[in-house]
Amino acid sequence: MSTSISIPVYSKEIIITKTINNVIIKVINMKLQEFVNISAVVRHNDDFIQNYTFHLEGEDYNQWGSNDNFIVDYVLLKIGLTKKS
Repeated sequence: MSTSISIPVYSKEIIITKTINNVIIKVINMKLQEFVNISAVVRHNDDFIQNYTFHLEGEDYNQWGSNDNFIVDYVLLKIGLTKKS
């Protein structure tokens, strides 16, 4: 047999539980006075779990202004997480 072999199988649902303990938020694209695209990388320690992308424009963009706490609160609310004190 070769070093690897791919075998088709019938689909089976499995559940994998992962613990999230930090989020990295960064601006990935922005047009001043119009919109911003934000990436939120959800992780456990240094292990990638999931990536989310958000597009803010209009009222959400205006509420951001220079208050980065708005972005943090917005992202955490959208992905259902709570900031640790």
